[in-house]
Amino acid sequence: MIPTPRDPTLLTLRASRVRLTVSTITVGQNQAMVPTGTYHNRSSSNESGGSHVGCSERRKEINRRRHRRKKLAKLSARAEKATVSEKQHIATKIRDLTPGAPVIIERLGLEQR
Repeated sequence: MIPTPRDPTLLTLRASRVRLTVSTITVGQNQAMVPTGTYHNRSSSNESGGSHVGCSERRKEINRRRHRRKKLAKLSARAEKATVSEKQHIATKIRDLTPGAPVIIERLGLEQR
């Protein structure tokens, strides 16, 4: 059942996550509703007045850890075959990637003094 519009010429239907704008047109004695707009994703618009909340902080941290783990696996595989200058470059990348860099660099043997 379609709710009756406040404005007889324009009605906005709302589903849980989608909004569709339609117009009411009259042809003879019959009235029909015709879509006039496009579908809008409510998550991109701020209808409720509150701030848009994306991923939770926990989810963001999990994604960062997974990315860090994959990147470290690639860098450690490259470090096994690397020359001295390449090892220094890989050590710099690891320092930029993770706060636990000194332990990882020592474990991989990238900077031998």
